[in-house]
Amino acid sequence: MLKYWWLAGILFVACLVVYTVASGWVTRVTINNNVRRATRQIEVEDILADLAKCQKALAVHRHRVFLLSVVLKQPDFTATDTVAYEISNAEQYFQALTAVHVEDITLDARFQTGKQQLKAYRVPSVSVLSASGEMWLEIAVWGLGILTLALGLLRPLSSA
Repeated sequence: MLKYWWLAGILFVACLVVYTVASGWVTRVTINNNVRRATRQIEVEDILADLAKCQKALAVHRHRVFLLSVVLKQPDFTATDTVAYEISNAEQYFQALTAVHVEDITLDARFQTGKQQLKAYRVPSVSVLSASGEMWLEIAVWGLGILTLALGLLRPLSSA
């Protein structure tokens, strides 16, 4: 059993990849970083560019989930659609501000209101799994990780 520790390692990596993609962890971090960057911008065009990066991250998330359609049979994109809708609303708000001709847009009350809304925005989960499915997959990742580590550390002791 100890000489096949790498099989547990392969299962661990496979579960970790599925969990990372299905939970949308990387996408959520990317969106959070782009929204935070948008709050520090002083040009409407730069804010729109950062929000477009958020939409791109959501599209990449969908693509990754579809690539794992062999494992993820019925992904639920409700949370992803909700985030896309919220980001789209923010894009529309700032797009409307591009038509405003003001000497300094940063002093405009509508611009300040939009930035405050972005600062208050918290990215919800973009997971495509049910709560129980995500919990069981997380348990599998932790269990296989510990098993892989234990078998990998015990292997040199058994060969002595």
